Amino acid sequence: MSMTFTEEQDEFRRSVRRFLEQKSSPADVRRLMETDKGYDPAVWQQMAEQLGLQCLALAEEYGGSGYGFIEQVAVLEEMGRALFVRAVLLLRRPRRHRARAVG
Repeated sequence: MSMTFTEEQDEFRRSVRRFLEQKSSPADVRRLMETDKGYDPAVWQQMAEQLGLQCLALAEEYGGSGYGFIEQVAVLEEMGRALFVRAVLLLRRPRRHRARAVG
């Protein structure tokens, strides 16, 4: 069992980090904490369109990104690092429920 990230996983983590560095600075976090929504819907939309984070663990044949637990952990670590102010549902549904959930 390998305990290191693959090059693809490292690049994915770097992409998430770059995105969050641009979109979730400490000043942004403070500003958004004072708003009614508490997050920026435009950034949420960009996360979906540019990185596919909202469907990270869904299989590609169902419109997801097809990533697994390791990539989910990488995203959550980077969100914590950036103090990202929006919760993200990255849970993996059991295989028997995936098709039903999507279609």
